Order: sequence, then C-alpha cells, then structure tokens
Amino acid sequence: MTTRATCVRALLIFALALALRAWAAAGDFWLDEIWSWMAVRDRVHNVGDVFFAIHHEANHIINSLWIHALGLDVDWRWYRLPAVLAGSLSVLVARQLLAGAGAVAQSLVTVLFVPSFLLVNYASEARGYGVMMLCALASLWLLEVHDEARRETRSRVQGFALAGFWLATMLGTLAHASYGATLAALALWSAWRLAREDGEVKTRVLRFVVLFGPPLAVAVWLWVINFLHVTVGGGPVMSAWQAAAAVCSLALGGPAEGPWVWPLAALAMLALGLEIVLLWRAREARALLWVAMLVVPALPLAAGVHNQFIYPRFFLGGALFLLVALASLGARGWRLGGARRLLVAGVAALITFGNLAGLAQLMRDGRGHPGAAVRWMAEHSRNPVIRVASDHAFRHGMTLDYYSRLLHAGQRFELLVNPPWPATGPEWILRQDASRDWQPAPALHDADGRAYRLEALYPHAGLSGFTLALYHRRDDSPAP
Repeated sequence: MTTRATCVRALLIFALALALRAWAAAGDFWLDEIWSWMAVRDRVHNVGDVFFAIHHEANHIINSLWIHALGLDVDWRWYRLPAVLAGSLSVLVARQLLAGAGAVAQSLVTVLFVPSFLLVNYASEARGYGVMMLCALASLWLLEVHDEARRETRSRVQGFALAGFWLATMLGTLAHASYGATLAALALWSAWRLAREDGEVKTRVLRFVVLFGPPLAVAVWLWVINFLHVTVGGGPVMSAWQAAAAVCSLALGGPAEGPWVWPLAALAMLALGLEIVLLWRAREARALLWVAMLVVPALPLAAGVHNQFIYPRFFLGGALFLLVALASLGARGWRLGGARRLLVAGVAALITFGNLAGLAQLMRDGRGHPGAAVRWMAEHSRNPVIRVASDHAFRHGMTLDYYSRLLHAGQRFELLVNPPWPATGPEWILRQDASRDWQPAPALHDADGRAYRLEALYPHAGLSGFTLALYHRRDDSPAP
C-alpha cells in the first residue's frame, strides 16, 4: 500500500463512522443531556464552577465546559459535536492498535467498531463518553509507542508520545470518571512490565513516576474536589453484574436485556480468555493488559460493591478493549484458513447484523421524541396555559422546561404535581418507561374520573432515553 492509499482508506473509514454518528446525533435532546445543560445553566458562571460547583453525575466535565463555551441558546445538536468527532476518530485509533496484527485484524476491528450500536449510541449524545472512548484507546496506543521508542532510543518520538499520553489520560479523566478503570489497568500493566525489565530499581520506579505521575495527580485532584462529592440522579435499577453482562452482549451486537444477555456475555468472555491464553503463549505483553482490564472493574464487584445505579455505559472502556482483542482473535483464526475462515466471517456477519438492527432502531426512534411531544401539545392544546400531569414530575418537569422554547407565543406549561388541581384538571398526562417493549394502556382516568385517550406514543431505541406516552383529555369527559 502506498501512503496515499493508506490515507484515503483511513479517510473513508472515518467518513463512514462520522456519518453514522452524526446521523444518530440528529435526534431529540434527552433527559440526561438536558440535565447536564441545566446544571451549566443554573450553576456555572465561569470555568471554575464546572469543577467546583456541580457535584452531580450529570457533570461530565469536558462536556460541561463545551456547553458553557457554546452558550445556552444554540441548537442542541452542536452540544454533541465533541462526542461525534471523538467517537469517529476512535475507530482509526483502534485500527492503529492492531497495525502489527495485519490487515485482516484491522478490517475486523473496523467492522466491529464502525456500526456498533453500543459505540454509536454513546458517541452521538452530549455527554462525556465519546471523548472517553477516544482517550482510552489513544492512551494505550501512545503508551506502546512511547515504550517502543524508548527501547529503540528514539528520544524525539518518545517525547512526543509521552506528551500525548499525558494529554490523553488527563482528557479521559475529565471526560468521565469511568476512564479511571482504564488508567488503573494501564498503570498496573506498566508496573508489571517495568518490574520485569533489567536495570536498577530506582531507574524503573522513576520511569513509572514520569509516565503516570501527572495523570494520577490529575485523577486524584479531580477525585478530591469533585468525584468524592458526586450524587447519583437515579434511574432504572440494575446490578453491577447485570450491567457488565449487558455491555458484553451489546459489544457482540446483542441486546441489553433479555434471555440472550448472559449467554452472549459468556461467549465474549470465553473468546477473550482464548485470546489471552494465545497471547501468553506467544509471550506478548497485551495478555496481562487484557487481564488487568478485566480485574480492575471486577475486583470491587466481587468484593460486594453493587451500586444499583451502575449501567452498561460505565463499562464502556472495557468494551472497547474487548472488541480490539476479539478482532485480534478473529485474525488468528483467519490466518489458519479453511473452516476457521468461515467461522470468523460468520461470527463477524452475525455481530454486524445485530448492530445494524440496533442502529436502524436508533436512527428511527433515537432516545425518544420529547420535542415532538411538546410540538404536538403546542398544536393541539385548547388553552394557552397547557396543564400537564405526569408519572414523574422531576423528569418531565426538566424536559418540559427545556422544550418550552418550542411553544407558540403566549403559551406556557403548568406542570400539575400535587392535588388539589384546578377544576378542569390537567389537559394532558405524560407517562414514560425505560423499557423498549412498554405497551401503555390505550385510555386512563385521573383521580376525579376524567377520561384520557392515548394520543401519541414516542418509542426509543434503548440504552439512552425513554418511551413516552402522551394522553389527551377527552372533550366529552365530565367535570368532577
């Protein structure tokens, strides 16, 4: 391959990844993104407030800084730009991580990354996960470049790689706290590798301090000033082990819930275990890295730290390296030829089919359509004061607050929370559910006997968002 052909291929892959993530980013702003936006609106007056004034899980620091920089009145799609760009670039870094494994491995990791429903979903919303993905992969790549340059005494390359590694690790920590698992795994892996090298102990300790001193110092600083004080907003209940299994299933193009989750998670772990054994036999250093990537998040879970508000996205860094390892394993099978090539091609096709099915739902349903619901109420309300009752005043209250910009002149929302209500009662009732399969009742009555019909149902694709049911009071509904 010429340099020009290599660059053209990289640009085409990036363009495809970018197109999918930009398309997925075109949907409505959803609750968690609105929560981040409101935290900036209500508490941030300068850059320092992002670090010191918002102690909530919705504060993904780089994302909050970006919202603050853009201002509060831009189209919400612009808030998603860093995630879209970083998530698209992560595909190229994943390919670079497998440059030494050959063209087949790079092609397989491209197939696993580009259309991944899991990766596209989180790289197309205004939160920290898209940037975190890029930083997790880049930190490993730059660490390996640095170590190789040190062994070959290429001091200039070593210096650039070190600076890049520091930048990637610090930005990863600022993107989302879950990057800490990647940083800890890289630190353990590097410590093990340095311990096996020849030379004075003092020299090896100094190398480790130079590599990880600044990133760990930033991580500790953020932990003290921010992460230690973070409160969790709540959400659907899921155990940590369920979340870990779900992210493994999603990595293979499977579902996030249902009977297939645990079998697919077991298959993913078996494949990763096989790759670790093969790497170990070949005396390749990544064997211990993949072990560290498993052990670091698994230790607190095995110790009984089961926070009910842990979700698959918190294990996103591990999913990235799982896909890299699976691509490497697939390339090994491909090189053996024969039936193994059919197996590799069949597995890749099944994973791609599952991802494309998830992507089709994401492009169609997004993270729900709260903006569409507000537009519908604006067009069909009987009075300028639009009275709304709901099954979750906090969630719907934030959403209606944000999307009130879509109302016509003279209109405003009045969210009814606790009785007594006005004599006419609410005109609309909003109900929501995180399950994709939720089937709301076609009609309902409020406590005073007023009848409501299901006027619109706005589904979501899963992972992020809610299915929203919109009920309208019947014209013939009697007064209480």
